[in-house]
Amino acid sequence: MRKLVLVSVIVAGFVVIWLPLRKPAPHRMNLTTHFKNGSGLRAGAALRVDGVEAGSVDSVRVRPELGERPVEVHMTIATSYDLIIPNDSTVSLTTEGVLGPTLLDIDTRHAQGAPISNNGELKTRELTDAEAAQAMKQLNNAIVNIAKKPSPDEKSTGPTKPADSAGK
Repeated sequence: MRKLVLVSVIVAGFVVIWLPLRKPAPHRMNLTTHFKNGSGLRAGAALRVDGVEAGSVDSVRVRPELGERPVEVHMTIATSYDLIIPNDSTVSLTTEGVLGPTLLDIDTRHAQGAPISNNGELKTRELTDAEAAQAMKQLNNAIVNIAKKPSPDEKSTGPTKPADSAGK
């Protein structure tokens, strides 16, 4: 009888200590999307939801039989909290900074659909040719403006007085 009580106390003590220390079960969801162009996207790339890291890319495959959007991307959302993604959210390719790696971003800001289910498919949002041209124009303007700014080493001297030739 004493052994049973002792074992019960030990088990209860273990449970009391273990429960607060355990990590919450992660919320996991597998999703798919299709792009016209993969733009250097790779398996393992970051997946963000409205700019917040929330998972990763599992695989990127080219499937010509899909026609207009042959790049198939499988991704996993893994968060420590329930993350409800509307089924009319869009996925876009973006980069980490100007020269960083390509990653995915799910935009839920204008979505109002029902929650997407596990193994669901989201639509993509890709730049049109006009949007790409506008982005290149803005980048070019930014580079020109940077080139026009004087460097910190250059000192502004302003107008100078002519030297007095009389030597007074």
